[in-house]
Amino acid sequence: MNNIIQQDYFKELREQILDTNKWDKKHFIIFNHEAGTGKSREARRILGEMTKTHDHRVLYVQLFERNQELDNTVRSINEHAGRIVAERFAKDDIKSRKKREQAIEAQILCITHRMYKQICSGTHRDLLEGRGILIIDEYPDLLEKITVSRDDIMHLWADYCDYRHKEIEDLAYILRDKLNEYEKKYYAIQHKKMIPLSFESEKYDKYKKAIRQLLKMRMDKEKKELLRKFQQILENGALFFEKKFHTYDASYDFVLLDNNIILDANANFDYRYRLSDKFILKNQEKVHDYAHSVFYQYNVNTSKKGLSKYLNFMQTVLGEISIEGRKGILFVTDKDNKKNVEKSIEYYFASYGDNLSEIEERLNCKIAVDYFGNLVGVNTYKDFDTVVILKTPFFDYLTYSLTYFYFQKKLPSENIEIFKDEEVENIRKNAVAGEIYQAIKRISRDNSHSAKMYVFCDNQDIVDIVLQQFKNIQYVKREIYVTKKKEEQDNSKRKETLYEQKITELRELLLEYKEAGVPSVRKKELREKLGIKDKSNFAKILRSQHSFLQTHYIVNKGQKLIFK
Repeated sequence: MNNIIQQDYFKELREQILDTNKWDKKHFIIFNHEAGTGKSREARRILGEMTKTHDHRVLYVQLFERNQELDNTVRSINEHAGRIVAERFAKDDIKSRKKREQAIEAQILCITHRMYKQICSGTHRDLLEGRGILIIDEYPDLLEKITVSRDDIMHLWADYCDYRHKEIEDLAYILRDKLNEYEKKYYAIQHKKMIPLSFESEKYDKYKKAIRQLLKMRMDKEKKELLRKFQQILENGALFFEKKFHTYDASYDFVLLDNNIILDANANFDYRYRLSDKFILKNQEKVHDYAHSVFYQYNVNTSKKGLSKYLNFMQTVLGEISIEGRKGILFVTDKDNKKNVEKSIEYYFASYGDNLSEIEERLNCKIAVDYFGNLVGVNTYKDFDTVVILKTPFFDYLTYSLTYFYFQKKLPSENIEIFKDEEVENIRKNAVAGEIYQAIKRISRDNSHSAKMYVFCDNQDIVDIVLQQFKNIQYVKREIYVTKKKEEQDNSKRKETLYEQKITELRELLLEYKEAGVPSVRKKELREKLGIKDKSNFAKILRSQHSFLQTHYIVNKGQKLIFK
């Protein structure tokens, strides 16, 4: 996309920033410019140039400060301004009086989502003084979950007995009895439903008053935080789920200035924007054409539970990926599995090298593994042309439920059925689609060359949401068979075919070699001992044993099998 088109594409954003007639102090104006079109870069340019003709004071909020991202934002704005107009203020700056003074004086102040969230809870309000424009890059998530457990109730009683506060003692007994009642009453369904619990009755007023009075007293931070948990439970109500009471922290609420803007490529399908009248969407057309790229969907369950049942998932996936002629491949999983995926890739391509660096050099293709929660705003993979989504990034259902009721400012009157509540399901599906979309858009950022997108997911609703974001993309849906652990156990109970018998003999023979301490064995020798004349049949049997070889640290390399 050339610069002239870029200027036109961001015309409405520029007008919203500069034209005071368009300012709106009661709402956020949401711009959903397509991912990879440079909305953050353009916003910084507009702000920098604005300072040459306007004295508008700005609070600019971005997701992270990692890898000097906040410093880079400040530097970019100042370069466009031609002088120092922007300063940063983040967690490392809080203790510095000089940094705070510089932040307050700066025409444009750049902070993180975390700092904005603190402002929304009532702290650092001095940073807002005299500022009229608020620009937030990506949706600012203010949800703070609060959980009260049996241990919390016990500590409430123990900690506040010393204060001789009868209402607090009574509250501890009431909540303990409620927990016992709900555990017994809902034992059979406690993992399938969330049960609402209200404290709106006047009989709870004295407990709410007692907590407010106690919070005014001087006490250590830990005790005060415990007391605040119970305050939020009483004020908001709670959901009983998995033997605990859960609610949201109502003290976090969006802070707005005279002109409020959110930049978010996911905004047209992020359901959270539909839950409040604070948000007004200024829909932007899609400019990228993905007709030269291919989206492969593999219909397989990649939830955490689904993946735990597979025996050879990564080997099967790698067998599906086309590497020839690719510049770079990004594999996306969850944080806990990152190292396992890296090891699986190294093992699968062991014949090309002993580590990822050697394998990349031999394949002439960059290989990277990253995880959900670490990708939004990352440009490290912008020149890669292939992405592989290995996991469906579901979070706990409680988060989706509390998100809905955070915006409603009250809990439901009826039970929430897991995976059946319409509103919560809308939040969940669109949130997961957003994670996948953002992960895919880490590669081929400017869409200047063809890309291949491999998405392993069997939730068609979610995949359809993602597909809608890629105009004219070629879509290919494939079925894939992954061996399950139970199936392998069942197979051993069946009468062996000749093929299965040769697999058994091969395994036994390899283990004999390994126990004998030999460093390697030639494939020809193995084939002859097994009595297999056809090389292709032997190769087929050997390929089927990826997981067995991996388990026993046997590397298939060239014409040999190497025992490590």
